Amino acid sequence: MNQMIIRPSEFPLPTVEEHVILFFNLQHLFQFKELVQGSKIRSFGPSKRFSFTYNGVVITAIGGMISAPLAVMTVEHVLQAGGRKILSFGSAGWIAQEPRSIGTLITPNVGLDTTGMSLDYDVQSTVAPFKKFTGIATCEKIVSVNSVYRLSIAKVDEFRRDMVDMVDMESAALNQIIPSIGGEYRALFVISDRVESDYTWNNGFNSLALQQGVNQALGMLPTLVLS
Repeated sequence: MNQMIIRPSEFPLPTVEEHVILFFNLQHLFQFKELVQGSKIRSFGPSKRFSFTYNGVVITAIGGMISAPLAVMTVEHVLQAGGRKILSFGSAGWIAQEPRSIGTLITPNVGLDTTGMSLDYDVQSTVAPFKKFTGIATCEKIVSVNSVYRLSIAKVDEFRRDMVDMVDMESAALNQIIPSIGGEYRALFVISDRVESDYTWNNGFNSLALQQGVNQALGMLPTLVLS
């Protein structure tokens, strides 16, 4: 990594605080701003940011970075701009045969990065453990993929054999890369949809259960990022 030609320091962005909350979904960032009464929303590269104060600590919130390449690029700049302790919040699809309810808050024990992003950072393995939260339910493994639309029956069977419970597009890559470039990372998820045992897709994106889970998570984030 010391021989990289292009560095994030050559693309300076506004300073951020040590504690940073990442939202992959921009709508979650807007909802969170209303909850914490944050400062005016401004740009952070292709994403959006604002700051707020909780228990006397100023925290930066950044959102709008769906997919591993954009999330990793954003995190490179976050660490360059002063961030260090990073918490992400996003939704994930449940694919394990053991049922879990839509709207459940959860964090995985292990992440599997199939996006290819880890390879750019000389990370030796595509699998890494996640740091845990106290009092948050866990599952065995999450896999990050490049396209949710390419999730086939054969791929679901493969993931289930490998003890994968959830699918997203960013977190496993971040979980590998952030510690390798000087940051700390934890991730909180809400189950937003589910592949059933007969391989039908249970779309919970407009459900009351999902919105209740999101609202619960948003209220917890300021405490979690400082814990």
